[in-house]
Amino acid sequence: FMTHLHDLVGHAFSLQLLAFGSVLAGLITLLLGVTTVPHAARLQLAFVVLVAAVLAQFMDRYGAVIDRHALQSVIETDPREGGEWLSWSLVVGVAAVTLPAWLVLAWTRVAPRPWRAALRARILLVVAALGLVLAPLMLDYRTLASLARNHPELRDLANPINLVNATRSYLKH
Repeated sequence: FMTHLHDLVGHAFSLQLLAFGSVLAGLITLLLGVTTVPHAARLQLAFVVLVAAVLAQFMDRYGAVIDRHALQSVIETDPREGGEWLSWSLVVGVAAVTLPAWLVLAWTRVAPRPWRAALRARILLVVAALGLVLAPLMLDYRTLASLARNHPELRDLANPINLVNATRSYLKH
């Protein structure tokens, strides 16, 4: 995503790269902040890391984007055809990306909080995530909207938000 965006804006460092990175981080945090269940948080985060790693490896290896058609192809494939996509390099690539995350998740212990403190922390997380999304949009909406409108492939490259968009589109159609 960021490499493609860098190619589009043409600068080694630009405010557009920083703004899109902030929006993407905010959207991911917002999604996790709203959907994460307290007693299953570590498992949910591990699942998201694994899915994002598989998507990244798939996109890098095959040069594909994750959209409704790609998701439909995965859902409607048979086991033989699906097995052709699997390779040792895919497994090694996913393991290399997810192993550090698994170690952090295995060693991290979350102390239970009273429900009010947990609710307050969740609200602060959602507000911070909204700030990451809204601040760049308020500062330079015209440029960011133009870039997003003229390059719709960006939403198909924004991992793991692309899977959420693809799933929504697949279910709609």
